[in-house]
Amino acid sequence: MKHRLFVAVDLPEEVRSEVEKLQLSLDKLHLPVKWELPQKVHLTLSFLGRLTDEGVGQARAVVADTAQMFSAHPLRPITLGTLYQRHEPSLIYLFVTDRTGELAALQKELSGRLDKITPQPHHKFWAHVTIGRILKSGPTVVKQSLDKLEEVDIDPLPEFEVDKICVYESFLSKAGSSYQRLGSFNLGNKR
Repeated sequence: MKHRLFVAVDLPEEVRSEVEKLQLSLDKLHLPVKWELPQKVHLTLSFLGRLTDEGVGQARAVVADTAQMFSAHPLRPITLGTLYQRHEPSLIYLFVTDRTGELAALQKELSGRLDKITPQPHHKFWAHVTIGRILKSGPTVVKQSLDKLEEVDIDPLPEFEVDKICVYESFLSKAGSSYQRLGSFNLGNKR
């Protein structure tokens, strides 16, 4: 059996509550958007693709070991952004500041180590939290929706401390995706 895994930072309940308030506010724009459920909102560090049971064990060990190399650090969602995707629903996200650079360093180390188990994309990491997707429709509707969202200014959400990273398995169905946490690994203080 193959497992679809990803590594992520969970958001604290206070931040998820603020995300939900923001989604409700943005919903008043009456755009063709499917909002991410607040309890599923997270910051993805790495997609691992489809792994065997053995690969899952290896990935968990790499994540646990890598987590110990980094210290807890603050993050803060500060601006609303969009990403047009031609063949997929376009994204609505919160850009997250990483003022210490610790998250970017953690993600880079993690990707390098996980690349030995499963190929990792080699593109620049940008810390973001996806909060919704513009439903696929005609290009004009998508463009108008993106333009409306680009005009929205938001207040930064609360800063929060990242003190652990998690491994999740993703399950896809016609109803959407669901996640199951396979492990949570505390950041250490070795740096």
